[in-house]
Amino acid sequence: MTILELREKRSKAWNAAKAFLDSHRTEKGTLSAEDDAAYSKMEQDINDLGKEIARMERQEQIEAELNKPVNTPLTSKPEANGNEPEKKTGRASDEYRKAMVEAFRSNFKRVSNVLQEGVDADGGYLVPEEYDRRLIDTLSEENIMRSLATTITTSGEHKINIAATKPAAAWIEEGGALTFGDATFSQILLDAHKLHVAIKVTEELLYDNAFGLENYILTQFGKALANAEEDALVA
Repeated sequence: MTILELREKRSKAWNAAKAFLDSHRTEKGTLSAEDDAAYSKMEQDINDLGKEIARMERQEQIEAELNKPVNTPLTSKPEANGNEPEKKTGRASDEYRKAMVEAFRSNFKRVSNVLQEGVDADGGYLVPEEYDRRLIDTLSEENIMRSLATTITTSGEHKINIAATKPAAAWIEEGGALTFGDATFSQILLDAHKLHVAIKVTEELLYDNAFGLENYILTQFGKALANAEEDALVA
């Protein structure tokens, strides 16, 4: 028997008990001993039904608690963590790279707003970060002097402090007086210079997917820049 059926049965029993009480009262408003025993029996049945209903309600609560999942289920989109790739922005984004390729193909007649990342004041539209990195990798492989030099990234004039004179060491007697030399420093001005390389290709070759033009240009440009840069460092 379900809880709902027990509640309906208790409700009917209570209505029957009230009707019995109203119909069996004497003129004095009391019950006879026999009727009192019958009413007490009806009242006991109602109490027993109430106890059984309470037991079944507690049983349902325990079962519902035991049936709860151990872990809370995911109801929203998981947040990004260290295992997921970070969304690229600026020159590193795919949108910037595609817009730059489109500008190349149209001889800069179709320039997207995405390319506002690099302005003319910084030397024109900047190449995508992926191209920049691949060019630098080729430069590092082809240019021996670059591995021996100090690389400074600058977009304009850059002042560098250097020592004009170097200290000299001298042997002295134990406990002898120390001599101090004068060290002088100066500055040199490192200006920004543009190293240029460009080639012409036909429109047919530009749209020929069978030929890896992008990789070829990046590799050959990197080697050309490396040779010119090395000549300037050695000269």
